[in-house]
Amino acid sequence: MKQNVQMILRYEIKTPFLEQYQEVMKEITKMLPTFEANGFQLNQSNHNPNQVIEKINLPTVAHYYALKKLRKSNKHNVFGILDQMISGGLSEMECWALKTKM
Repeated sequence: MKQNVQMILRYEIKTPFLEQYQEVMKEITKMLPTFEANGFQLNQSNHNPNQVIEKINLPTVAHYYALKKLRKSNKHNVFGILDQMISGGLSEMECWALKTKM
């Protein structure tokens, strides 16, 4: 039985960084396939456009933990740029994994 994991990230972008955030996310989207990630979705709240929810499909739980560690690292050369843009920094980014079996 094959396992699939959906990674969900939730965070809030500081208003002065909204445009810069869009540019960084273009780079992140390009990088995700190198982590065997696919099906990337980026959603912003209708009530608060600064609130963001990302959904990413990964092949295993190990991929989730590895990508989570990188996404929350302020030392990563691309992911770390988000630290200044997120309210409370990367440490306030919420991450979940939803497992499904196929």
